[in-house]
Amino acid sequence: MVEIFIGGWEGAASAVRFKKGEDLVKVDTPDILSEEEYREFWIAFDHDEIRVGKGGEGEPFMQCPIPEPFGITHYGYSTGWGAVGWWQFHGDDMIKVDTPDILCCEEERKFWVSFKNGHIRVGYKDTDPFMEWTDPEPWKITHIGYCTGWGATGKWKFEY
Repeated sequence: MVEIFIGGWEGAASAVRFKKGEDLVKVDTPDILSEEEYREFWIAFDHDEIRVGKGGEGEPFMQCPIPEPFGITHYGYSTGWGAVGWWQFHGDDMIKVDTPDILCCEEERKFWVSFKNGHIRVGYKDTDPFMEWTDPEPWKITHIGYCTGWGATGKWKFEY
């Protein structure tokens, strides 16, 4: 496991650890995080090296060699112990469909999601899908997550 800390040590430093060991690299990064605005960062794993940089900057502010080869199977994000944080993740929309009035606070609505060989489909009740996309380079799905949108509340009921 690789751990990457940005703005740790009460905002004073950033570091990279491998297999919960000692820091591979630790650099002073005062004021790298902000309570007033989101800050962008990027992380790259290539050529037996880990590089961490700020959004819009090509040069990393922190980098180190990877001690031994490993396969990336999961990503996880968290704030540090006792800290509060806000996250935004950006990615390209593969498909976008207008769905006015598809949700209703007064009643449960049944949706379905299917995925097989990179073909992802979403539908409502027993209808044909209202949204679908085929990934040209599908990944093996090992985990699934569901959530309500920012600031919303919701109740989930799952049927298999």
